[in-house]
Amino acid sequence: MSATALKTPGNINSTGQTTIQSLTQDGSANTGEIYNLGNITGENINLQTNGTLAQSSSGRIEATNAITAHSYWLNQNGYMNAADITTDHGRSE
Repeated sequence: MSATALKTPGNINSTGQTTIQSLTQDGSANTGEIYNLGNITGENINLQTNGTLAQSSSGRIEATNAITAHSYWLNQNGYMNAADITTDHGRSE
């Protein structure tokens, strides 16, 4: 799933790779916000933005294998669970 900004109040479920990215039209990373209020589940979850990656207290990100997250700012208030979690952020709260 690729967009300039994404707000997920519901569920995104998969049994394999789940990729959520904020991209420009040429495919490079954008500064759009990814904001999760619901549930994101999958075997491997990849989240990428050069902007804000935020999760509300009701948000859940669960992977059976790995979560990889890249953003400028991580605002994590929810639940994140995986066998392996890798994060890369310019700023986090």
